[in-house]
Amino acid sequence: MIAAALLAAVALGLVALWWIGRPRGVGQSGDLRLHLIAPDVWMFRGYFSNAFALILPTRVVVIDALISPETAAIFRDALARVTRLPITHIIWTHYNGDHVGGTSALAGPGVEIICTEETARLVVERDDERRAYVEAFGLIAHDYPVVPAPTRTFSGTLRLELDGEVLELRQLGAVETSDACVVWWPARQVIAVGDGVSTAGYPFTGAPVADEGLRDDGAWIGFLERVEALAPDVLLAGHGPALEGQAIIAARLALLRALMADVVEAARAERAQGGSVVEIAARAEARLTRYARHPDLRQNVSTQRFALFRALNSLDPERRGRGWWWDFRPSLLADPPAAEVDAACAAHPTPASARAAAASLPPAVGRALLLARGGDEAASHGRLAEVMLAAVTTPPSIIDAADYFREAARAAHAALAQDARQPEGLLVLGILEVWARSSWASRWCAGRGCSRTR
Repeated sequence: MIAAALLAAVALGLVALWWIGRPRGVGQSGDLRLHLIAPDVWMFRGYFSNAFALILPTRVVVIDALISPETAAIFRDALARVTRLPITHIIWTHYNGDHVGGTSALAGPGVEIICTEETARLVVERDDERRAYVEAFGLIAHDYPVVPAPTRTFSGTLRLELDGEVLELRQLGAVETSDACVVWWPARQVIAVGDGVSTAGYPFTGAPVADEGLRDDGAWIGFLERVEALAPDVLLAGHGPALEGQAIIAARLALLRALMADVVEAARAERAQGGSVVEIAARAEARLTRYARHPDLRQNVSTQRFALFRALNSLDPERRGRGWWWDFRPSLLADPPAAEVDAACAAHPTPASARAAAASLPPAVGRALLLARGGDEAASHGRLAEVMLAAVTTPPSIIDAADYFREAARAAHAALAQDARQPEGLLVLGILEVWARSSWASRWCAGRGCSRTR
């Protein structure tokens, strides 16, 4: 019986892990490979974020450093197979951990690390957000590698003259973060934009753990206008595929500008009508169905609902400076109606029947049933962890599934506190740790040639 339960748990865990990390058909998930985008322009698609290499006559300039030293090492090794030139410069587009976390694997002696003055400050002041962001999704990471200090900072614009080429680092305005910069290679009409432009699916409009991102000040829209004014032929984004061709790039920038303006306007208009945050967001979402149906704005990492909460947060002066997700939007695991819980408890009065039935109920009701009919604490909490992990497939996006990630981790810890060998608890924590670090996936792929260039 135990063996059968464990096999079922493993199968469920593998399905959940596949769903969390699956390629989504719109180019948002990476493949741990190096891709030639244009002459002397290489793109490494990490699972979480991208990094880029510009090959100059005597050196390599790297833009962004991925999420971890493990992933950055795969990038470094793949790069070594296409050029023997040394990395001499690393440029950070902004401070987020998925763009600076792997710097130590790329920065040897004498390598310059360049960023804006604000990035240099934030990468220190807000270093704890790397942990907060991971924990916001109930994931597990045992260490957060130290990020080396930058060696050169700038404000506004920095002109790099290297090997007869000019690279321009420019601050074009606040986007997902306030410290953002772009790297512009005018001779090639290539621009790296960090997280300023989402090239696939619905744009991510700000981290839930920080008060930044889409606001009612028009800053992000201005950034998009300034990028388009440069007329790039190649656009390299921090997440998602590269865009090639001025017409394709201009169309995406225009779509994002219109979307952001309309999201903020819908949020403002419906907020003026009053009601709860949930009611306002629902009415605003109904005004924006043309975007919800748009084939280039598929909602599978971020959603329109998420963007509306982001906009509504920015419209409330009392929330300035506050992280906004957990105390602003309602939890998916808010207490369900008492009548539904009572009916479930009456139908499944024993711990064993509750554990068997929990997965067939709405997640919040199944959770309430397991907590009410716990019996064997370890087994019931292990089952709850398993049910919550399976529930991450039910919301429309990974962001919306954060409640289930967090509860899965909490229940797994509770199970293992009662029984250190509780199988579902061990499995769920293992899956969450694998996804948080991505080191298992990176090493598995590295051993099977996933990082080879095409």
